Amino acid sequence: EQHFEQIGLTGYASAALNLANLYDKNGKLPNINRLVDVYNVTSLLTGLSFWVHDVAQLPESVRITVATWGEPFDPMGWAQLPAIIAGEYILLGDDGRAYGRDIKQSEQSKVSEDTRDVLIYIQGNANTPKELLDSALNEVKENIIQFLSTN
Repeated sequence: EQHFEQIGLTGYASAALNLANLYDKNGKLPNINRLVDVYNVTSLLTGLSFWVHDVAQLPESVRITVATWGEPFDPMGWAQLPAIIAGEYILLGDDGRAYGRDIKQSEQSKVSEDTRDVLIYIQGNANTPKELLDSALNEVKENIIQFLSTN
């Protein structure tokens, strides 16, 4: 959350903190769909934010980068969200659109029950041990295979 304050994005929290607040408030995680539910459990347990995108809904080339200012973005589920500001981490497509940002994922690349291929990005910070990131990614991959495999 310190990063948000440093770049002037006040009043917003990371996906992991938002999820923890929902859990504290409701005593359970929201049921979105099986894929989202799988990575939400790992996010809650590790405190890491996960960006999970439906590859079929992304442009051919995407990269994680630092926003310059105002890249086009259609947020998932929120009617109002501030424009992307310089310094935010975003998933930028070769079409110039942002498909994810620190505080929200894009409507275009959200996963659904029909999603077959995913791009997973786990966000920590300068103090996050690489081992925690690796462990969280492995846990999510194993849980996706275990709970969502059609075989």
